[in-house]
Amino acid sequence: MNQENFDDLMKICIDKKLVTVIDLLEWYNILDVKPKLQACLKQKEFFYSYKLDMYKDACSLPGHSENILYRFQMSGFKEYLQEKPKNIKHCISISNSDINKRIDGYIQQDEKAKRTPCDLNVSCVREILENGNYTCIYCWLELASNTWSLDRVDNALPHTKSNCVLSCISCNKARSDKMFKEFYRHKAMLRFEKDHPMIWLFLEENKDAFYKLKNNITGGASIVFHRYHEVNKTEITRPHYNDGEWTYDEKGKTVKKTVGFDANALYLYSLGEEMPCGKLYFKENDDWEKIKKQLLENSFFGFLEVDVSVPKDKWNYFSEMSPIFVNKEYDETICGDYTQKLLKSLERTPTRSRKLVVSLQAKQILIMSTRLRWMLEHGSKRRRIFKGFMDWVSDEKRKGDVDSKYAILSEGAKLVGNSAFGRTGMDKNKHKKVTFCDEVQFNRAKNDFFYYDAEEYNGAYEDLIKPEMREEFEKYKNNWFPRTDREEHCRIDKRKIEKEGDGMVALCSKTYCIWTNDNQSKVSSKGVQQKRNSSILTKEKYLECLVNKQTIDGLNKGFRYQNQEMKTYEQKKIGLSPLYTKGVVMDDGIHIRLIIFE
Repeated sequence: MNQENFDDLMKICIDKKLVTVIDLLEWYNILDVKPKLQACLKQKEFFYSYKLDMYKDACSLPGHSENILYRFQMSGFKEYLQEKPKNIKHCISISNSDINKRIDGYIQQDEKAKRTPCDLNVSCVREILENGNYTCIYCWLELASNTWSLDRVDNALPHTKSNCVLSCISCNKARSDKMFKEFYRHKAMLRFEKDHPMIWLFLEENKDAFYKLKNNITGGASIVFHRYHEVNKTEITRPHYNDGEWTYDEKGKTVKKTVGFDANALYLYSLGEEMPCGKLYFKENDDWEKIKKQLLENSFFGFLEVDVSVPKDKWNYFSEMSPIFVNKEYDETICGDYTQKLLKSLERTPTRSRKLVVSLQAKQILIMSTRLRWMLEHGSKRRRIFKGFMDWVSDEKRKGDVDSKYAILSEGAKLVGNSAFGRTGMDKNKHKKVTFCDEVQFNRAKNDFFYYDAEEYNGAYEDLIKPEMREEFEKYKNNWFPRTDREEHCRIDKRKIEKEGDGMVALCSKTYCIWTNDNQSKVSSKGVQQKRNSSILTKEKYLECLVNKQTIDGLNKGFRYQNQEMKTYEQKKIGLSPLYTKGVVMDDGIHIRLIIFE
């Protein structure tokens, strides 16, 4: 500390009467605590609009995200609670003798419970019937002479005109001693769900459906399609299947740009899609023709457990990306001759393991009906129940892009959106204690200015090109406009650019390097510490590993708690490996085709 700073510190100590070091540390700690508390209180305000207390309603951001997510599912329910049942055209006829019988029963109930005697009479009951529109206040069922009853609002008070509402007998019995508002809200939610489908919890009665879904969760695919590309050196080619033989293109368009995309923006897109709502039931049915007819007629929505395969005449179309994802246990013996030779040269034996792969066939997998019939438009009970949540996150993000004063709120909405997706896929069976309580980047690429520049592109720009500049336009148009060589590529996709470069090597899905000509690289190396192994995580080493078909070792160091002691450790690991086992690597070591499981 220089003399000037020391003098300032002494002055503060005198002004604040800081005598000991402890006094100084307490004062210094408060300097940190105050702004932190201010930030926490400001953060708390973010959740006020959803009537959530950041420190009471959940203990984590994913927990709050889940609460916000399901509040969008309940959008409009608060107004629905104020609605009244529709007027019925034909009122039931109830005789005075029937009313008197009911009154006598209510008098006996009040006397047995030692409450104030019932003061109801026939005219009071008829007034309650008319005011209630001869409809059950809970389920809105039109009442008959043998199904009507009076239910007390406050169970502690007797049957009086001001304490009674019209109810069907079944709802009256179901309510029992529950609070009126609690039971009314529950029945209103069941009514609301008929027109606004919601996701239900799994109960004992439908546990078979739960385990069927749980056992078919595949996870997120992590796959390499092509292992090496470099600008102006390699060409865009792909594998082909023809008459039982797999080949790849010898010639293609020259690579002009290597781009890494962040696919996290698809989280919100997935939440915005149709969801299976209502009660789920597991039902065995071997009548495929009947099911097929329902699928084609759009009269079925749900999940089907099937044996499925892609016909051979479609293998070429799906040679890069098949619609079937499956968790499969296998070893490297089915990964092609290239992998077999590589294992021998590395003196390694095939090892059996379970992996998530893309395949052209699968047995007994659960598929949503919309995927199975290759259509998005369908009937039955389904709805985009989280679309409002998706739109809210997207709108908040756009507000932050347009005006910097909304930047913090924008980042908060982004975090909530990403957390909500992870929360919906959380395996709560692993929680040590689970309590269920009642009442309690859709598309980040669109935020990019380029999206708004390009979304109106319809080819009209080409009419403005000067003839002498046509060649220059063709040379650089890939930097500004979407692809136009194929119809399905003429759009901006739902991803954000993560990294642009001049070349890329992908040894496997979590081990890759993308570089630029100015030596700016982005690397990923699963299993090894990047800073400690920076000497091997370079473009040259990745290419050396791929071309020479040799592993390159790395070194991890750190601390480990063992036998109640902290110890340092050094661990030699394979940093880069030329092996790829989630597909069949073809003879050039670059192209990859799908595994065919027999």
